[in-house]
Amino acid sequence: MATDLMFPADADADEVEDRYDPVRSRRDDTRFALCRVSSIEWVIVDTTLPPANPSRVIGCIYEFDRLEYGVVWLGELQLRDVYGSPQDALDDAHRAMAAEPHSRSEPPIRIRHHPPVSGG
Repeated sequence: MATDLMFPADADADEVEDRYDPVRSRRDDTRFALCRVSSIEWVIVDTTLPPANPSRVIGCIYEFDRLEYGVVWLGELQLRDVYGSPQDALDDAHRAMAAEPHSRSEPPIRIRHHPPVSGG
């Protein structure tokens, strides 16, 4: 699968070879982009990672029919398997990452510890 190609989710199969515009989420956060790789397949990529990084692809989307799309999530995100559109899957990825306080690849947040208070 060519993950460095970025196509709008609504592009026709004939337009796929001519268009390279990424589709971003409807949210302000542009961490993820929806990339069309064929007339019925998309990938969701993490734009913060370089194109050669295999972790860049976080989800593979395929069309069952016009109103049902299956998603195979890769890596940390384990969300629903079926969506009404590729854009819905992209938005769900953004919601899931916004709800997570920090990446699991980062060290945990340190909590300050104090000695117990002696009751005297």
